[in-house]
Amino acid sequence: MWREMDPEFSRIEDNIIWDPDTPDSEKFSERQRNEILEALAEVWIKSPAGRIVLDRYLDNSLTINATNEGSTGAPRKDRINISPFTLEEGSFYIGLYGQIITSRPFVVLMHELVHTNADIGFIDPTTLDFSDPNFDYTGKTVEYTNIIINQVDGNSDNIRLSYF
Repeated sequence: MWREMDPEFSRIEDNIIWDPDTPDSEKFSERQRNEILEALAEVWIKSPAGRIVLDRYLDNSLTINATNEGSTGAPRKDRINISPFTLEEGSFYIGLYGQIITSRPFVVLMHELVHTNADIGFIDPTTLDFSDPNFDYTGKTVEYTNIIINQVDGNSDNIRLSYF
């Protein structure tokens, strides 16, 4: 649906390298690949902030690996690892008003892609220093992803309260 709305998105689709480091038995299914592409295309259409992140893949490759380690990550600027379980079942985070939110696939994907972007890429907080009154429990990646969530969903109630 979303992929047909802007022909330029097909350039990103053409630059995706699927599962080169994933054992055959664990690769994304065709349905999962389509779900990922639709999620990215929705962001491309609805979110100017998300489009900034995705623009780099108009002319550069992006590797998306399936990982069954139960976690996602962005080990390099041109590669993300996504758990198929996370796409299927969602991951959870605490929303702005303390509610538990099941993230949509685009949230997981864009969070990792924000890490990969050389212009806006941010690292995650690695420690919880509860004694530091200035510690930022949201982090720049979550803040930027929240902008994307708000633009795609049009609902600031779905933004993420903190990184943890």
